[in-house]
Amino acid sequence: MKTILITGASNGIGYEMFKILDKKKYKLLLVSRNEEQLRKIKDESPNKDLIEIFSMDLSKEDAAQKLFDKCSEKEIEVDILINNAGFGIFGQSISMDNNRLKQMLTLNMITLASLCNLFGEKMKQLGSGNILNVASTAAYQPLPYFSAYAATKAFVLSFSFGLREELKKYNINVSVLSPGPTKTRFFAVAKANTEGILFNPSHHLTAKEVAEKGLKAMFSGKKVVIPGMRNKIMKAFSFLVPASATAKIMEKQI
Repeated sequence: MKTILITGASNGIGYEMFKILDKKKYKLLLVSRNEEQLRKIKDESPNKDLIEIFSMDLSKEDAAQKLFDKCSEKEIEVDILINNAGFGIFGQSISMDNNRLKQMLTLNMITLASLCNLFGEKMKQLGSGNILNVASTAAYQPLPYFSAYAATKAFVLSFSFGLREELKKYNINVSVLSPGPTKTRFFAVAKANTEGILFNPSHHLTAKEVAEKGLKAMFSGKKVVIPGMRNKIMKAFSFLVPASATAKIMEKQI
């Protein structure tokens, strides 16, 4: 029976992934800062004996190593790693709180890359594995007022594509899920404007729809998946228009 580690598992896309995988009776390791919610999720599952929960703040610089060490101490072999945890900060970059910015950069990039490297090495030793990294459609172009967040997701995309080529010879698949705006707590946490065209809630997919597409892509070994036709069109548009022009256009839509 395979063991799947999901970061950011207490709500949104991560939680919907948990529900799908829980029904299939995988061994699940759920990671989130919200210990109370993790305990509730476990208690309500008919498969609670197959679930481990770790309450951790993955935005701290040593978080990836601590999580890996916890798994080693409990002799948990992770077959599938789902790097879903992440957040964004909306607003002018020059006005952002630097501590909050550092937390975002650490969580979205350093922790994700470190977890890939630590668990990827174990997967190499085991001779197989799967990694699903959650990026964003923001990864494909500059995004004013989400400038730093979009840059972190561009990192996730590029890092994952390179890692995929490095690890495939060891029977390890790396896939990327690039959601567009989704019905989660993301925009509330980011304190983002949702009245503009780009982030209007009427265009948002549900977290369940995104989770289903992401898991399907990962299990089929697909390189990248962008859920939703509107999001696919936006991504295609970003390749047709120079980045400088795209940034100007996007600024008018937010």
